[in-house]
Parts: sequence; C-alpha cells; structure tokens
Amino acid sequence: MSGPKFKRQEQAKVKRLAGKSYRRPPGSQSKIRECRRGNGPMAKVGYGGASEFRGMHPSGFRDVLISSLRELDGLDPKKHIIRISSTVGLRKKAEIIKAAFGNSLVVIGSKRIVREAGKKAAGIKNHLKEEGKKTTAPVTEKKEAEVKK
Repeated sequence: MSGPKFKRQEQAKVKRLAGKSYRRPPGSQSKIRECRRGNGPMAKVGYGGASEFRGMHPSGFRDVLISSLRELDGLDPKKHIIRISSTVGLRKKAEIIKAAFGNSLVVIGSKRIVREAGKKAAGIKNHLKEEGKKTTAPVTEKKEAEVKK
C-alpha cells in the first residue's frame, strides 16, 4: 500500500514516540493540526488504502470469521484464513479446527485456544470411548495396605 507514513507530533524530539502509532496532534497552536506547509501530512479520510486490500489480514489473506462447520465450505486455502468466533464453545472449536486442518486452512487467533481445543477434543474422544465402560482407578500397594488395616 502506498501513501504517506504519518508521524506523531514531537516524534523527533521525544524518543518514546518514534515509530509508535499515529495520534492526532492536540493543541490550539499546533502547526501540524492546522495543516501548515512543511510539517508533514495529517491522517485524513482521503488517504484511504486501495479498495482491493481493505479488510485483509496483514499476511495478505482474507480474514473470515467462522462460527459453524458449514461456513468452512467454499473457502479457498490460497485466499482465506479463518478466525473462530468467541461465542463458539471448545468442543465445536475443536471440530472446526480439525476440519480446517483437513482442508489445509490456516486458523488464526489465540494459540492457547487452538491448543486447548485440541486437548479438549482428545479428552472428549477418550470420554466417549469409555462412556460404556465403568472405569476404576488403579489400586496401588499403599492403598491396599490402608484398606487391609
């Protein structure tokens, strides 16, 4: 994307402001706020980026918000990356992540959520396998000795 790189007022004088995000200059006598010549551009509506790049993730893919498995249909892994909605529970997130990896789609968002969803999916599968069986905890020698006393 082309266009001016907006700089904060006083960024040359105050080291901590250099390279930080742009803020509109305050002050009634600010030369930048008054748009005087030689003071650099101020961010305005007319400096918008190209329309084909708006709404894109910085990686260059289209960011798509997903809240169900059906929404994965028709997504192209060469064009789209997915972000899972925060209202989706862990079980459904695990299913969406598994389906997305199967379709070679990239899931963005918190790595913690992806990790937890994977663990939760494994736990749910184990729970469903053992649902019909009664599981008993393994008895150790110490527990046997305590029971005999």
